[in-house]
Amino acid sequence: MKVLEELCGFIEDCFQVRMFVAGDDTDWEAFCGIARFHRVQSCLFPDAITALLDELEENSLLSLNDDFQVRLLLGRTREGAFVFGPYCCESLTRWDAHILLERCGISRKYEQDLLAYRSAFPMLEERKALHIVRTAMARTAQRKEPPVLRTMDLQSPPVLSGNAPVEQPYADAVSSRYAIELDMMEAIELGDAERALSDWRNLHRRMDFLKKQLGESLETARMSAAVTRTVIRLAAMRTRLSPVIIDQITHAVNRRNSMEKTAAAVAENTEKLIHTLCREIRRQRRENVSYLTSSVRFYLESRCAENVSVGDIAAKMGVSKSHLILRFRTETGTTPVEYLRFVRITKASELLAGTRKTVQEIAADVGIPDANYFVKLFRRQYGVTPTAYRAASLPAKPS
Repeated sequence: MKVLEELCGFIEDCFQVRMFVAGDDTDWEAFCGIARFHRVQSCLFPDAITALLDELEENSLLSLNDDFQVRLLLGRTREGAFVFGPYCCESLTRWDAHILLERCGISRKYEQDLLAYRSAFPMLEERKALHIVRTAMARTAQRKEPPVLRTMDLQSPPVLSGNAPVEQPYADAVSSRYAIELDMMEAIELGDAERALSDWRNLHRRMDFLKKQLGESLETARMSAAVTRTVIRLAAMRTRLSPVIIDQITHAVNRRNSMEKTAAAVAENTEKLIHTLCREIRRQRRENVSYLTSSVRFYLESRCAENVSVGDIAAKMGVSKSHLILRFRTETGTTPVEYLRFVRITKASELLAGTRKTVQEIAADVGIPDANYFVKLFRRQYGVTPTAYRAASLPAKPS
């Protein structure tokens, strides 16, 4: 139990998410009192938490998503049981809060209270949360096999005034879509990825009626993604972001969507599109460089593994090689070739810390097939060899 408690403290310090190991009923009372917003959250009462933990077998996890999209991960190792969370996977708009309260039969006057309640919890992708907890469990139990995972969605069904489901009229559904799209475009113009993603997910939740009319298939998902991609591109064009960058990002997503096999994969590509464009919009606003420099920089970053030629880039941009180099150096303080080396070695450092690939494989992955030359460049940028860098990046085992 001591190792588990120490590891929980380490995780809280690193990720700002509580990993709670309880000692008695008083501990659970305190935990639930902080975590609970309303009595409809049936899983956030001491008896419910302890009952769920008692049902867990060793090396197993239970992922809970409650009525207000607040999440918990319950787990059990050889040393004992724990709760990771609460945390949230997405931010909510006022409309989202209204919908959730309405589903639970709670007055909409509590919208702001609900938003404030959720804002107290950290924002974390579900897959990242699972990775953190699985790693912690492997450390404490010293087991190679991953924990068994099951999920439980506790969201309440809609509270209806009559016995039959109420469908939104087609015209109202379309009007709602356009209103949300306008809000999403505004969020993208501001570079606010969380708000834009929340609007985009809201669109999916609001489009059930239209899906019934049009049918839902992979081809429908691709068509819907194409429409959304156009809206996103138009929003990005209103900013100072280079049209070359917008075109490269959106066309890459279009190519991926044409090869995807599931609607879920198409949706994930749209999320990545929003994240990427918003990141570039914020970067352009922060650094305020010319279209040419930002386009060249993005080209080098996105194609760093390829055999990139400054002359070829200049031809694509419609300028001379000397003009491109001079403009880039004036605005960034470095040449395109020097920047490409920096991007490649930075990417290599991420692969060293996050993968098990060999140094030779990583060198090839970032466009430097000569491993000896790669080591020389890496040492110049980081002051150590790739092997030493990887060793220093590995997390220390808990004592």
